[in-house]
Amino acid sequence: MAPIVSELGLSSLDLLERAQSEPIKTRLREQTEQARAKGIFGAPTFVVGTEMFWGNDRLDDALVFAVEQKA
Repeated sequence: MAPIVSELGLSSLDLLERAQSEPIKTRLREQTEQARAKGIFGAPTFVVGTEMFWGNDRLDDALVFAVEQKA
């Protein structure tokens, strides 16, 4: 990870420090609770309207569904 972060001009130490900060931990807890409330149980999960698609192999299905909903 460090080479990529450095290549982007960022400090890996700063990123780790921020990731371990209370505001970030609090936000993670909030997002985890929101996911649980929606019935999300794994990653990646894609939600289109009220439909849930779970897994990398369902991304195409989610995109097709999203396009169909717009039509």
